[in-house]
Amino acid sequence: MGTEAEKLRIMDISKSKGEKEGWIMGKVMVKAKIKIARGINIEVMGREAEVECVVEAPGTQILLGQMPLEAMDLIVDPKTGKLMPRLESPDMPLIDILRVEV
Repeated sequence: MGTEAEKLRIMDISKSKGEKEGWIMGKVMVKAKIKIARGINIEVMGREAEVECVVEAPGTQILLGQMPLEAMDLIVDPKTGKLMPRLESPDMPLIDILRVEV
């Protein structure tokens, strides 16, 4: 485990300046700094992953991105919009191991 300083980094971004918090498309772009926390363990549907996350104010809606979903071998059903395990791995995540021959 690292120190708190090693687990947190600051990242420069551009975001839209909207009427509330920002993030609304089509408005004036502004520069901002965001905090990224590393080594965060999440569990969804009994599957775990270690991820990075954007640090926001308490009560902010959580957004789970594609990379954490892939790490847990979960997909969003395009017809229903529901989160589910991939059909190839209904019980546990599968990991593709690639072998490189030299």
